[in-house]
This record gives sequence, structure tokens and C-alpha cells, in this order.
Amino acid sequence: PNPFAMAAWSEAERAAYLAKLLDDDAGEEALFAESLDEVPKPLVDALVELRDGDEPASALAADAKDRGNKHFKTALKTDKPMWYREAAKEYTDGLALCAAAKDDPNDAWPRLLEATLKTNRAACSLALKNYGAAKKDSREALKLAPDNAKALFRLCKACLALKQWDAAVTAAELGASGPAKSQFGDLLAAARDGKAKSEEQRRAKRAAAIEYYGALATAGVRRVGRIAGDAPVVARDGDAFSVKFSLVFRYPEADAPYDAAQNADADDVVAEWLVTVLGEPPAWDAGRDYRPESVAVYYAVRRTFSFADAEAYATAQCDGGATSASTEDDDDAEEPSYYLEVHPAASLRDVLTHGDFVLTGAVRFEVRPTDSVAHATWRRTALVRPLLHLSG
Repeated sequence: PNPFAMAAWSEAERAAYLAKLLDDDAGEEALFAESLDEVPKPLVDALVELRDGDEPASALAADAKDRGNKHFKTALKTDKPMWYREAAKEYTDGLALCAAAKDDPNDAWPRLLEATLKTNRAACSLALKNYGAAKKDSREALKLAPDNAKALFRLCKACLALKQWDAAVTAAELGASGPAKSQFGDLLAAARDGKAKSEEQRRAKRAAAIEYYGALATAGVRRVGRIAGDAPVVARDGDAFSVKFSLVFRYPEADAPYDAAQNADADDVVAEWLVTVLGEPPAWDAGRDYRPESVAVYYAVRRTFSFADAEAYATAQCDGGATSASTEDDDDAEEPSYYLEVHPAASLRDVLTHGDFVLTGAVRFEVRPTDSVAHATWRRTALVRPLLHLSG
């Protein structure tokens, strides 16, 4: 049998049960639970039965608010997150009862009570660091009760935590102009300070992005896209810049891992890097098909977005749109438009300055044995164009 199953609880029984939850010797399941889901179902059922009765929904909603307030005060005293969650649940139940009262022709919609319940639930969300929920409840409470200073105060605190400086300043300025202005002074100062620092950081970030784009252009890069990873490293030396690129060499005809290289200069010759990665016979190349002098090198050209200029790149960098979460393997998601055949005597700059090259991270080459049957077969179907211009 369920020891908690009863038609109704008296006020004394309810008070005794809630007091029991605060008694460390009375059992730990409810006291130390992190959410109501962790409390045994008989306890949950008993709590629900406490709310049954003949009272109108609006009165039951007020009772739920009172229970929530008690839990909230308990949370402040005990510093246990569970009680904020318990308070939030009571406020949520109260909001459901407000909706029921609104739909009941024999009851009155407790609009101000609904605003208070949302405001109080926002306080729970703030305490639990659920700032998005706190912001939502506070805004909805203000729609119901525009003069609710507590809702405005909590909206401001949520926006500050979310670093939404413009919204925080607006809320704080509105609060500072009202009867509770003394409560908003510190919030207004924090919001204005946060906004000023954010704008300064944005200006610095924009300037750095424009400088970075310019350094890439100096190294020969004509088009810059969203950089997914292995971004070139730019270092300033007085008024000059040095740019180091990452390279990737893939071997489509071999069951072999790719080779990655860093610190490539724009003027490095491709043949030099072939010697670096293939000069010593790789363990997977038992037949020595991949000697530096007997391979062909290609660059796969794909239709890829590129920024119009440095200003566009800087704007996207500040807004988080100049980088991509793509991994290296995502580059193969779209078939190449064509392949550039890169002469071993070409420099990296020759590739960077090509009109169809878009920098999106590491420069990736495909390496194929010149005399292999697979290479000859691939050449018959692939669209290949020679890299005609060679610097120097």
C-alpha cells in the first residue's frame, strides 16, 4: 500500500510533511535530490493530492505561489539548489492554474498574480543560472504588469549574465527612471561598463581582422573564405608581416594517411615539400611509387564562398561568421569543379594567387603516381587544367 495515499491532507499534516523534508534525520531522498524527478513517485503523488479541493483555480494559484515562496526562502537559508527547483515547480503549477482560471467563466483571471508567478520563477532561474529562462519569464511578466520593478530588475540581471549589453542598458535605464531607481544604480553602471568594454573589444577585433586579411593579401592570397581550421599564422615584424601556411598532402590511390606540414612560406617550392614528406620512403609505399620525382600534384578547385573584401571579412569575424566548424573531411563533401595540375617547380604563391583558389584553412594537395594505371584512368575522366603562371 502507498503510505502517502490519502484523499486530502490537513494544514497540520501538510506543515509536518514539509518540515520533515528539512529534517536531516528523516531521510535524504527529497532533501538532496537535484530535481523532482529524483523524488520517489509516491511522494510526488502525495504532493499533487495536496492541491485538490473545491477552491477556484485562482485561489489554488495563490496557494501555489505561497508554497513556492516558502521553498524559495528555504533555498536562501540552506543554499541547496533543490529548493529553487521546488519553488519553480510550485510557480509553474500556479501558472497552469492561472490559465485554468482564465478559461473558467466562474473564475477571474488573476493577471497580476500570473505576472508575480513569472517574476518569482525568473528569480529561481537566476539562482540556478538558467539566464535564458529568467529573461523569458521577466519579459512575459512585464507584458502583464509593465510597472513590475522586480521583473525589470531580474530582466536586467539576466541580460547582464547573457552579456546582452544593449538590452541590459535599456532595462536598467528604465528601472533607474522609476520609483525603484535606487535598486538599479549598480546594474546600470555594470551594463554601461559592459557595453563600453564590448564595443572596445569589437573595434579591436575588427582592426585585427582587417590587418590579418591584409597580411594574407600581401602573401598572395586573393580570396579568403570561412576558415575551418589550420588557419595561416600571421606575425608582425615592424611594418612587415610573415605568414606561415599549413599544407596537407593526400594520396587518393593509396591506403595511406595524409601528411600535414606547417610553417610553409608563400615562396616555398612545391618540390621542396615533396622531398620533405616523401624523401624518406613511407612505410606504406612498398613499391616506391611515390618518389618526389615520379608523382603528379593536383589542387582540387571547388565552388567555395569568399568574402568580397577586408571589410566584409572583418564584419563576419566580429559576428562569428568568418570561421566554420567544418572538419577537414568536409572538404570532400562537394565534388571538385576541376583540378589544377601543380608543377613541382611552382611555388605556393602560384597556387594562392590563382583566381579560383579560396583560402579556407590548410592548402590541400592530392598526390598521385605519374605512371600508375589508376592515375591514367582518373585522368581520362577528371577535368584537369594546368597551373599556367609560375612566379619567378
